[in-house]
Amino acid sequence: MHANGRSIGSRMGSCIRAAGVFAAVAVAGHGCSDDDPYYYDPYGYYDYYYPASYAYVDPYYSDYYYGYPTYLLSVRLKAALSNALPATALRDLALGEGICPGQVTITPERATVACDTGGGGSVPASTILQFNGCDLSGGGKLDGSLKVDASQTLSDTNCDTGTSIDVSYTSTTTNLVYTAPNGSRIELPLLTRKGSYTRRLGSPPSTLTVSSEGRIERYDEKGEALAKTRFTGAQMLTLLPANAGFRVDGTLMLEDSVSERSSVGNSASLTRTEGCCYPTAGSIDVARSDGDDENWSFGPNCGDISVNGHHVTPKECF
Repeated sequence: MHANGRSIGSRMGSCIRAAGVFAAVAVAGHGCSDDDPYYYDPYGYYDYYYPASYAYVDPYYSDYYYGYPTYLLSVRLKAALSNALPATALRDLALGEGICPGQVTITPERATVACDTGGGGSVPASTILQFNGCDLSGGGKLDGSLKVDASQTLSDTNCDTGTSIDVSYTSTTTNLVYTAPNGSRIELPLLTRKGSYTRRLGSPPSTLTVSSEGRIERYDEKGEALAKTRFTGAQMLTLLPANAGFRVDGTLMLEDSVSERSSVGNSASLTRTEGCCYPTAGSIDVARSDGDDENWSFGPNCGDISVNGHHVTPKECF
């Protein structure tokens, strides 16, 4: 049971259909299939997937390669996207988009290196972003801070196609709060990610290895806590070509103080593609301490989601 008395079991509670796929934080309750009522936790995949969407952003502040003209988003992809969502807004800022001017302060520091890794003879050493009521295009708002500390090590100083660069970074979000247009909130009081990858000069990385720990909190439009989840674990992100998205594999351990239950989330080729705020392929197995285990599968189309083989209407879009 929730601390406020609402049931959370996947076979309990009342059947609630999603009010709209673009709500950043949906009304608490359980989803149902399009035909027969099927009770499930509408946030079953959410706490596993949400940290990965931020982990995808970190290299944009750790490595100048992402500023190469050949790696910027195409006009077609930019037209399909919106900075209405917080992780997307962070990525677009790194790509030079003018997000909420006057409401965000970016403080970069650079270090010199022997080769041109994408930004001439310098590389990012630290970047601090401070949001103060940053108004996003979809009507939401972003507050709080993100700091990314990075280091780069060259394999040699030949600066040719045989030269590789090892990049490692620590990303810390502090009191990062996304407030949806209806007043509901997603808060990251403290979240730390440590990531690393290796790439050739002039080529993108293929995978990121990320370890994460922190807290995710969700509140409805009245300020009532839906979940307060601590998590820790490791994920590997496989980057799709030309900023097209990523696949994530790995395990997170989660503990929600509101529902008073713990869970373990494992994903297999869970895929996020540009233009869709839901996974479009892959699956997540969620094993819970109360026995209400769930298998989530996604795709092939945006919004195609099933839980334990039952088609469901998605609630979250972030």
